[in-house]
Amino acid sequence: MGLSIDEVIAKIKGSLGIILDYAGIDGETAQVIKALVKKYTECSDRAGSDDDTRKLRKELTKAFYLTYKKCYFKTISDEDIPLPVKMFMYFGYMDEKLAGAENAVLLGRLADVFGTDSNGHIFTFYAWLNEIYAGRRNPSISEMSLDYEMNLRQLRQEGRITESEERELINNPVKRVEYEIDNFFFSASKIISGQVTVFCPIFSDHQLFKPLDKALVPYKAIYDNINSIREVDFSCFYRETVYTNPDMGIQKEYVQVEVYPDIILMPAAGSRGAMWQEISGRKRTTPARFVLPFFANDDIDKAIVRMCGEFRWELCRRIQGARWNDLSDPSITADYCDYIETFKKNRELSAEQREKIKSDYRKYRNSTKEMFVHDYMDLIMFESKGSLRLNKVARDIMFKYCPFKKEIRTELAKNGMYTKIVEKYEIKNKHSLHMSDLVMQKIKNSGNDIPEEIRTHRMFLES
Repeated sequence: MGLSIDEVIAKIKGSLGIILDYAGIDGETAQVIKALVKKYTECSDRAGSDDDTRKLRKELTKAFYLTYKKCYFKTISDEDIPLPVKMFMYFGYMDEKLAGAENAVLLGRLADVFGTDSNGHIFTFYAWLNEIYAGRRNPSISEMSLDYEMNLRQLRQEGRITESEERELINNPVKRVEYEIDNFFFSASKIISGQVTVFCPIFSDHQLFKPLDKALVPYKAIYDNINSIREVDFSCFYRETVYTNPDMGIQKEYVQVEVYPDIILMPAAGSRGAMWQEISGRKRTTPARFVLPFFANDDIDKAIVRMCGEFRWELCRRIQGARWNDLSDPSITADYCDYIETFKKNRELSAEQREKIKSDYRKYRNSTKEMFVHDYMDLIMFESKGSLRLNKVARDIMFKYCPFKKEIRTELAKNGMYTKIVEKYEIKNKHSLHMSDLVMQKIKNSGNDIPEEIRTHRMFLES
């Protein structure tokens, strides 16, 4: 059942003071922070661009992260965390007046009963820090694309830490969490807010463009959106890896494995998502990291499709390495880069289509990646439903590397614009299925059961 409205109101009265006391902020600093929050609450335009308001947001931002860090390290050994502190850790909430009375009560009731994702793929930022602290996940990369170990290596090379200190710090849970807060928390929250220049991390009612209960992003909505993409672009989260099993006579077999992304809900209101990194560490079969706001000012469906497009591009770049745009080693990034670089001379494109590509390229700030992402969004949201948006060249490239699921392929093959590319895919896939049959028959002949890895690969080919 959870707490009643009256119980929540009683528990969150004087929230800011409770949070600052819990964090162990000294009295003088606490008074300064309270004065800043009061001034921000009374500000006629909290998103104002004048110097005073910008300075106020900057000071509040510094106070927020200082307090968050101190609170976190206390909560990890506390079984009776005060409700306002839970609200702070989950949602960035600090003050009932700043949040608005109704919003504060709703957040309080939610924080009281909030649970973790049973599927283990979606995390609140607070739960994510627990993963970092426990060593189950590594800290995220910084805006400079440095992960925790790379940062320590750089510090050692600069002489700022010794080799022994580097070894000690690698598995230091406190330092790992501090790196995540200092390098990922602020940057990711600011990006997904969609209001980079006026961003402030403290939850405020002015950040919401719709009622709070409508803005909350439930786990189910995220899964529904991602699964709807997987029902179209079935190979999106699959990676090729090598499977060996000498006991069964399998020395080296390339198989596809699906790696579901980690999705982190940031304590922020925003209008977009971010594909933060395509793998975790160096292994290609580790989860990507997607970031979404806890409170979405727009529907999240487009944000998730966009993140999947960004993921497709960045994973290919990672796998291809220095040859990511080398046409002699075909890949989705190489083929698409060649398409953008040569479209003016491409005879398969009409003059009108060439002019549109030129216009779109300017629109997307001369970014080939942005062009690709928008074509990917058209592929998933429109082309898969028979509403053609792409030109022939772009369609051929996108379908070659992001083929639709079998049911969609069968339906689209009836359309002349898709007939040949579907036939080409089916011929290639038929050969792959035949090779898979040979491997499976060899295993059966040896008297062994088919390994899960081989079964999964077969299901991939049959999709």
